Amino acid sequence: MPLEVKPSASCAKMQTRRSAWTPLNHPLINSKLFDERRHLLAKWFDRWSTNQRKAVLQDFVLNCSVEQLRFLSLSVSRVLPLQAADFTCLLPRALCLYLFSFLDPRSLCRCAQVHITEAAQKVQVSGL
Repeated sequence: MPLEVKPSASCAKMQTRRSAWTPLNHPLINSKLFDERRHLLAKWFDRWSTNQRKAVLQDFVLNCSVEQLRFLSLSVSRVLPLQAADFTCLLPRALCLYLFSFLDPRSLCRCAQVHITEAAQKVQVSGL
């Protein structure tokens, strides 16, 4: 599948940057080459272990600009939406207390246990 570059009269020498494989002044060849490399990278990624994938993803993220990280965040949030948001942190305290007033004592105790467990996990993760 490698592309053959035929020299033309108007383009005697292709301009490249850091690699003789990436032509800058020929958009069609550059686009095809990018697609081939992207496909090859996807094949490699499929064959890597979870730890190898994590390492490569971390390298990519560390090299991204803020704008690229925002794009990544939006893309990930569409695929993996927030599944369990703690509404007690999002709503005003008075409204939370009003909602809890509709629960029977047993259900209220269960809610309290879940909330305490989540708080304990957050403390362990943050190392406080």
